[in-house]
Amino acid sequence: MNKQIAFLQGYFIELEIDEEIKQAALDVMRQYELLPNDAIIVATCKHYNIDTIVTFEEDFKRIPWLKVIP
Repeated sequence: MNKQIAFLQGYFIELEIDEEIKQAALDVMRQYELLPNDAIIVATCKHYNIDTIVTFEEDFKRIPWLKVIP
């Protein structure tokens, strides 16, 4: 197994994206003027009660309930 893949599997979990999250992403796209991939991330965070993310993407700062690091 690739060392990078082993690292990711050891420290991260993959979250399922279901139809509810996909629908929520459409609302997020409209409400916060995000691109589809960013909207899916935000909708997934909301669904799984994740309130903090680490990213250099400035667009996530438009989400009032999401804490963006750095």
